[in-house]
Amino acid sequence: MQTFKTTILIASVVALTGCANWYKDYHRCADSYAYQPWDFRCEADNAPTGNDMADRLAALEKERHRLADELAAAQRQSGVLSNRVSDLERQLAASQALAAGLQAGQETKRS
Repeated sequence: MQTFKTTILIASVVALTGCANWYKDYHRCADSYAYQPWDFRCEADNAPTGNDMADRLAALEKERHRLADELAAAQRQSGVLSNRVSDLERQLAASQALAAGLQAGQETKRS
């Protein structure tokens, strides 16, 4: 019985090892239904060329400059709006002080 268990264990390990090697040797490409050898790259035909990479890099750099300009414009606008808010707060404080002064003047007349 011990020999039988050992034989089953060894056969199982050999089978698992064989399956693991099979998986490494072959893989399925996403755009085809055939299994290809592992050293064959499915993406090799679709890989970007040097010109594509340069064009993409140029487009990304252009987008970066556009976003930097947009950020600078937003920061300028934020500064302008911040100044406007400060002016309005000063006007509100002055109006509140004037209203408090007028209210105090009316209370002194009543007394």
